[in-house]
Amino acid sequence: MIYRFPPFELDLARVELRADGHSCSLEPQVFALLAYLVEHRDRLVSRDEIFEKVWDGRIVTDSALASRVKSARKALGDDGKSQRFIKTVHGQGFRFVADVHAQRDTAMPLSAFGGESAAEAQAPVAAADFASRPSIAVLAFRYIGNPGPFVTIAEGLPHELISELARLRWLYVIARGSSFRLRNQDLDPREAGRLLGVRYCLSGTVEVSG
Repeated sequence: MIYRFPPFELDLARVELRADGHSCSLEPQVFALLAYLVEHRDRLVSRDEIFEKVWDGRIVTDSALASRVKSARKALGDDGKSQRFIKTVHGQGFRFVADVHAQRDTAMPLSAFGGESAAEAQAPVAAADFASRPSIAVLAFRYIGNPGPFVTIAEGLPHELISELARLRWLYVIARGSSFRLRNQDLDPREAGRLLGVRYCLSGTVEVSG
């Protein structure tokens, strides 16, 4: 998956940040932090979640996190004052606020739905463990018939599932903002998985009766 927020491109498969096509030097942990914030840009990411996902639950200091955030901002030409890319919500966490366009890297297709992707085979493990974890997208649920006032269930249930699944350290969960872009498209789960660059898709239906 490639995320574009001009003039930058964040290439997860190649574990690379590019500015106007030129590679930017980033420490592996800084890249992992930036990638996690971009992937979950539709919501606030708490400090505890960052410690759990990026540091794999290891005990680290707040100054270590502040240092990595500062390095990520420096690579983007951002700072703590302007916060054009990474916004600090004091006492709570961080959020990636720039407009992002996601695109599947067609040069590295998913080999088989449920199998290892080329991205997983090539990405350096030390750079970011999300490249080797199983990945899943929770799609917006479809509803059968006329759901009336219960239409929000079709979005509410997947949202809760995404939040709960994201707590699992061994599983990489695509952000709601990415998977829900396909909600009005009649796609086979295999096709949805290919477009989102994930190994698995979870879908469902909501039917109101009586």
